[in-house]
Amino acid sequence: MKQIKAMKLEQKGKNFFFFVADPRDIIAEVQIADKDKVQEFQRPWTEKRVKDISKYVAGKEPLKKGSQKTARGFLPTVPILNLKADGHIKIEEKNGEYYLLFPEDNNEKKECLGDIEILDGQHRLISFTSKYRDADFKDSERYNMGFIAFQKLTRDEKGELFIVTNERVEKVDRNVLQNMMEWLGVLSDDDRKIYNLIRQLNKEDISPLKGRIRIEGEKLVNGLKLLQVQRVLRKSKVYDMLRDFDVEKQVKVISNYLRAWEDVFDIKFNNRRKPKTLERILGLQYILCLYPCIYNIFVFILVFTIY
Repeated sequence: MKQIKAMKLEQKGKNFFFFVADPRDIIAEVQIADKDKVQEFQRPWTEKRVKDISKYVAGKEPLKKGSQKTARGFLPTVPILNLKADGHIKIEEKNGEYYLLFPEDNNEKKECLGDIEILDGQHRLISFTSKYRDADFKDSERYNMGFIAFQKLTRDEKGELFIVTNERVEKVDRNVLQNMMEWLGVLSDDDRKIYNLIRQLNKEDISPLKGRIRIEGEKLVNGLKLLQVQRVLRKSKVYDMLRDFDVEKQVKVISNYLRAWEDVFDIKFNNRRKPKTLERILGLQYILCLYPCIYNIFVFILVFTIY
């Protein structure tokens, strides 16, 4: 058995260990459940997600759908493992240092199969199996990951780790991600233009929405989220109708349209204290969805007047 150096950690009287290894070696010692099958302390894994991760690791996926920028294939997150109590893979102390004893030759690997349980990160690790590794990800390519390993966990401890790694983890606000993707230059040309339009609607004095849109995930009482406004502009077809204009003209047209609604219905889209129905996101959606109809009516009246 080869030795992999590990760092001992302790929380609440429980020891666990951090070590670095090749995920191709680790997954080779896991008894993988059938795809889509319910597991005791894991969600069912899906083949599509595994294949997507495999393509990403091989550097064949864009950072965002529609982007021309290709991902490098980093996986810096740390899978969580449990070393079975009756298995041959163990962590032992030697002269004050800790080492993971890991199979080296084929006989040892066969003997240790099933000694490792995945508590978190199974899709990531399954993507490194020989069955799912992308052909462009060569066996010779060096690829290390960090791992957390527990030993001899009880059912209750496994259950708690499953809950804390799945339910209690808060996802990054998608509006924050949108800003990060714009900064990295991975938004599609269309997404970048509509992003810029919304930023200007939130910035320009002419805009009734100035200061009302949460562009960077900031706290804003009764604020409108960037992605909400983006969906409304697309769904209403307003953006499609103004696509060929520069952003200054787009802001002017939308602002004049919204100010007309403010004048007629005595509302303020910048009202964040106690917004009325039309001042909320659903009201904005309703108003903008009417824009193509109102525009066509005015065009018809203009044509009828001329002829």
